[in-house]
Amino acid sequence: MKKLLSMILCLCLLIPAMVSAERKVVTALATKINPDDLSSTLVDARIKSFNKEDNTMTLEIIIPEFYDAEEIRSLQIGDAIYTQGHEVTVNAINKYDCFITIVQDDDEVITIATDGETVYPIQDGDDFSWITLTTVTVPVPPHLIFLDGIDPATGEDLPLPTVHSAEEFIAILEGKNKSDPGFNLNNVEIVFDSDAQPVIVRRHYVVWQ
Repeated sequence: MKKLLSMILCLCLLIPAMVSAERKVVTALATKINPDDLSSTLVDARIKSFNKEDNTMTLEIIIPEFYDAEEIRSLQIGDAIYTQGHEVTVNAINKYDCFITIVQDDDEVITIATDGETVYPIQDGDDFSWITLTTVTVPVPPHLIFLDGIDPATGEDLPLPTVHSAEEFIAILEGKNKSDPGFNLNNVEIVFDSDAQPVIVRRHYVVWQ
């Protein structure tokens, strides 16, 4: 009986230690965008191609990797972050004023901005770290409006975007201006109407273009 009680006591002491030593994996917050229903939705996108024959464009709907701030702050050595489709083991954590750097198991560094209160994004240079949510092919309707925040002559930022018709937008998509920076630089927002048709495309200036 005493041996049995001793074994039970040992198990009671071991279980909390095993639980506390469990490896934590932090995953990005879920997006509110439904890839199967883009009606009345604003998305970030990359425009991959334009098909002149059927007047459609192929889009990658992209989302930034945002994480719960408290989960990031509680990371310990040996824990992991799920980013870009795989787990990354935390080998070291360095904390600074506005960001945290996390050294991966292959000595690569992940930088996480910490100036937000509730969510922290992973940074990729001057940009967020993005993942592809889905790829869709959508028509370019004749009433679509293109708002271009880039000066086509200089590539510089415009204080106010230039408004283009759908026809003008298609001409740009077809690459008639060889100096145009394109639509594949994480620099595009698209508004879909209640029928899940694109009605506004906005392109903004990015420093890495």
